[in-house]
Amino acid sequence: MRKKSTALNIEYSFVQAFFWMGFCVCSAYAAVFLQGRGYSNSELGLVISLGSIAAFIISPSLASKLDRSKEGALFVSLWVIIAVQLLALIGFLLVPGKGIAVSVMYCVYLTTTIIANPIQTQLCFLMSGWGGDVNYGAARGMGSLAYALTSMFIGARIAKLGTGVLTVAALVILACQAAILLRISLEFVRLGKPSVRSGSGEKAVGKGLWEFMRSNVRFCIMLLGVAVLFFTHNLITNFMINIVRNVGGDSSDMGSINGVMALLEIPVMLMYERITRRIRCSSTIRFAAMMFVLRALAIALSPGIPGLYAAQLLQAGSFALITPALVQYVSLTIRPEDSAKGQSLSYSMTTLGSIFAGLFGGMMFDSLSVRTTLLIGSAVCLAGALLCFAFVENTRSRAKAE
Repeated sequence: MRKKSTALNIEYSFVQAFFWMGFCVCSAYAAVFLQGRGYSNSELGLVISLGSIAAFIISPSLASKLDRSKEGALFVSLWVIIAVQLLALIGFLLVPGKGIAVSVMYCVYLTTTIIANPIQTQLCFLMSGWGGDVNYGAARGMGSLAYALTSMFIGARIAKLGTGVLTVAALVILACQAAILLRISLEFVRLGKPSVRSGSGEKAVGKGLWEFMRSNVRFCIMLLGVAVLFFTHNLITNFMINIVRNVGGDSSDMGSINGVMALLEIPVMLMYERITRRIRCSSTIRFAAMMFVLRALAIALSPGIPGLYAAQLLQAGSFALITPALVQYVSLTIRPEDSAKGQSLSYSMTTLGSIFAGLFGGMMFDSLSVRTTLLIGSAVCLAGALLCFAFVENTRSRAKAE
């Protein structure tokens, strides 16, 4: 059993690593890529928002269908996502400059990247049903390590070779994603079985999306607070190149800052299960919400590149903590047959934050100073933290819950 658990954890760690490498290129460097093609902050913000809106609409509906479908549908969804991304990336190579075609392709690329994440989270639970305990927090920590190394490497290459590096890197990463998915798909054919069963041995049927939301009002309002937190988080990450340039840096500095930020996430994610043996999941969410506010203020008030590096220390207590906490929170408060909807809705709220960050962030950076924009973002972040404090449902620690 231990050998099986080890093998499954290694495989799922590769899933997370390759996904977050792709996410780094697609999302963290979206502004760099689109600015390199001649887009203004407002224009690239609109592209990011439209891609996020599409993901926000598609992801919960897709999750609802996956809850009601056989487990093989999960793999089909991931293969379709890879195929669509491949077409978009080939399109970037064939179509130069800016224009409607490039905007549409980037929207599609971003949408498929976003909706893949909750599906891969559900894959963790499916693989756990194959005879081993898959540690999501540890695998997600490997994702952060891969993100950090990718960001540092890509940032340095862009400074020397230009933004064309991004498309080539994305194609290589996509090939790696396809390779690990093929391995796990073949294993599913050999070992696959329903991960959630009712007493009769059939897969339990979850609620429809709207019925689910009506039955979990407090959960949904808490997630609205998460969406507000992630408005500011995405205001920072999506437009980090503007923040770095404002204090005299370039894409290489941005890559290093993002890399350090991701590296600082790893210890928390690796230790998350131990942390929640002593601390309630709900308490970790409240603490993370407070740290989001402090991080936003620290970045807004940073006078230079060293200050931006220092502000990333707070990433360990904010994003790094809330990411596994939300996954666990869903597992503790939502019925197993509705878990895909719960995970997808949770991730959709982070996407909702990205939508508004793109819509308003681009215009704010074009019309206001960087510091003023970030201070407004900090105030908005505080409102989100208050919502999380008020509506998160108290949970037992994982050890007690189990």
